[in-house]
Amino acid sequence: MKKLTYLYLMVGVISIMGCSDDPAPNAQVSYQFDFVKTQGPIDSRVKANTIEFSSGFITVREIVFDGESATGSVSITHEQVSVIDFATGVSTPDLGTVLIPAGVYTSVNLGIELQDEADDPTVLLIGTYIDGNDVSVPIRFEFNSGEVFEANAEGPITLVGDQTALAKITYAPATWFSAVTPGMLDNATRDSSGTIVISETSNANIFTLVADGLDNATEAVFQ
Repeated sequence: MKKLTYLYLMVGVISIMGCSDDPAPNAQVSYQFDFVKTQGPIDSRVKANTIEFSSGFITVREIVFDGESATGSVSITHEQVSVIDFATGVSTPDLGTVLIPAGVYTSVNLGIELQDEADDPTVLLIGTYIDGNDVSVPIRFEFNSGEVFEANAEGPITLVGDQTALAKITYAPATWFSAVTPGMLDNATRDSSGTIVISETSNANIFTLVADGLDNATEAVFQ
């Protein structure tokens, strides 16, 4: 008699387990970086004073997805130290994908945190500046501190379970110079090779303005 009772109990447990809801599927989101390489003129009064970056890199350490869905707030952190090549947008190592619960999201924000270790630049941009006399001058921007770029995405964003979505993060680095006047760049100190180096220790007055503008023109689009 005890054996029969035990059997009935086991059948009941199995029945309850079989009726439990399966977890909602996740969407696979991959992050891709895109860079606007030319911006100018930085002063609309003249045709010169154009900045164009052609090479360099940005080193990121994590990307945080924040959004609001019908079930509440969602925050997903993707930790991966990766170097993003400025010319190609290729990440090394590959950023991979992150799993985010499927759903319709509003108020989507991506926080991209730069790597902040040692004295090596986390942002290095190399290009040219066309000065007030239409002369091409090499320019180099170095930033070696932790920074979090905030990239808002226009919503609503729909993420479908078991499908892949692409989040394209676009930077326009030349707009970081929006507070820098043409005169400041024309009169900037140049190194022995004639390059305008902008860093914490070189042309620091320009560097401070550019560092304050790092969040300018950073956008995210989900596809």
